[in-house]
Amino acid sequence: MYDSFFTEVSPPRPENPAVLFDRAAEQICAGCLLQRDCWQAHYNDTYNAFNDACPRLLRRGSACAEDFPLHFASRCLHFPQLLEAIQMVAKTNVVGADVNELAPMLDQSGVSTAAACKVLRELLLALSQ
Repeated sequence: MYDSFFTEVSPPRPENPAVLFDRAAEQICAGCLLQRDCWQAHYNDTYNAFNDACPRLLRRGSACAEDFPLHFASRCLHFPQLLEAIQMVAKTNVVGADVNELAPMLDQSGVSTAAACKVLRELLLALSQ
């Protein structure tokens, strides 16, 4: 029965590349010295670098250094780690998730609500594929 169940399951659909890039950037860029510069002062350049890499990522199913513009790859302090994170996130296959135990009235700062909203957004993007 086990074998028959898994032979009938359709292969996972490829994940939205924007979600892959968001997750990888959150992992790698969070502690970087240039994070503010890349994601605020030069947001359009950074966004466009990821956007330029999308077609090749979709075609090949994995990211390579050549997919990104040279100005981005040479400026990024953690570029090899970023590529590795993109590859790792691309291989994940989410089968289910749950968001629970949010109590906004106990968090006057609103941080927990913002975090729960971001988690829910990520879940919806991942599962909508």
